[in-house]
Amino acid sequence: MAGSETFDDFTRIGAEGELESFESIVANPKSLWGKSPTEVENILGEGWTKGVYGSNGQGWKFIKGDKSVFYNASSSAHGGAEYYGFSSEVLGKNKIVDPATYLPRAGDKAKIFHK
Repeated sequence: MAGSETFDDFTRIGAEGELESFESIVANPKSLWGKSPTEVENILGEGWTKGVYGSNGQGWKFIKGDKSVFYNASSSAHGGAEYYGFSSEVLGKNKIVDPATYLPRAGDKAKIFHK
């Protein structure tokens, strides 16, 4: 994808359908909540590398180029709350959180979506 795209360009992709790609996750951020690593791997398709996410190593991530999709099972920085997210150079970091448990942290520049 070209560097001239904006967040609005991504939100038009796959807005009507089920999750089937990185772009559809971006278009439907709340739909990422509750997905297993296997489900996310199937959504993303081939070419993504799976790794560990979070300082405690209890989360997972998939990376392809500058794009990532991630899950943190228990973030000590955010009150022990779990969260999902995605990022890219164009979009920056985006998190899907449970507002009842997630504690925002000063200086966190991620865009927050409530589940």
